[in-house]
Amino acid sequence: MELNELARQAARDSKRWFPNADHNVVLGALCLAGEAGEFCNEIKKVMRQSPYVRPQLKGAALEEFIDIFTYVLKLAGENDIDLEAEYNKKRDKNNLRWAGRVPEHPDPRLGGVETVEAL
Repeated sequence: MELNELARQAARDSKRWFPNADHNVVLGALCLAGEAGEFCNEIKKVMRQSPYVRPQLKGAALEEFIDIFTYVLKLAGENDIDLEAEYNKKRDKNNLRWAGRVPEHPDPRLGGVETVEAL
């Protein structure tokens, strides 16, 4: 299924699952923020065990990550946002801004990365 169709499906699902909710940007943003907090909490649990362990997107963290994605899709579907077109516009803008950037203090934990590529 195409990304924009997933967005329309997420919006339809939300209206079907929560027919009495006021489906607006504020509610969507609050739901998105809540899921982002839950995702961060899962990452924190791993980091608390050992600050030298890199958390991975699996298990509960992956589930929360997909919840975030679902709310992004829902908001896009409810607001008729063409995700592919908007992503490409933002990617072009980021590429102009960040391409070829060299960090002032490369983080040795990242393998001595000296350049940061634009998304």
